[in-house]
Amino acid sequence: ETGNAEVMKEIKKGIRLEQVESVCHMAAEEGMAIKTSFILGNPGETEETVEETIRFAKSLPSHYITFSLMAPLPGAPLWDTANQYGQFNKTAYDKFSMVGANFIPEGMTSGFLVRKQHEAHKRVFMRPSMIRRHVRFIQSPTDFWRYAQGVFSMLF
Repeated sequence: ETGNAEVMKEIKKGIRLEQVESVCHMAAEEGMAIKTSFILGNPGETEETVEETIRFAKSLPSHYITFSLMAPLPGAPLWDTANQYGQFNKTAYDKFSMVGANFIPEGMTSGFLVRKQHEAHKRVFMRPSMIRRHVRFIQSPTDFWRYAQGVFSMLF
């Protein structure tokens, strides 16, 4: 969910970045398609840690990478403590999809997080190495069309 060791501790994931790297590389060596998911705007996040997360995501041999925005949900520990880390709107129901930003860490803005989310997807998917990874999955005109739509959505 993050590429920063301190944020990983803050959100109590209970794993280290080295473990994530190791598992991803082992899976890649076995020929598996890898999906990694990251959240931008975790408690304790800064502009620098967001950038570290994007760089970390790019360093992994993933095929599918998602960057969501932190959206504390009812029942999750952060639901009750989010205001200690930044601004949290418990009634912004349209932002609970992890696409919008209903939680904004101290020192950040919603606009920054949304821009970085879009930028992160472009930076990981528009690399030659990622394009090569996906070409082997194109087996029909329908597959080609689906990938073309994905590229178009990132560009515009």
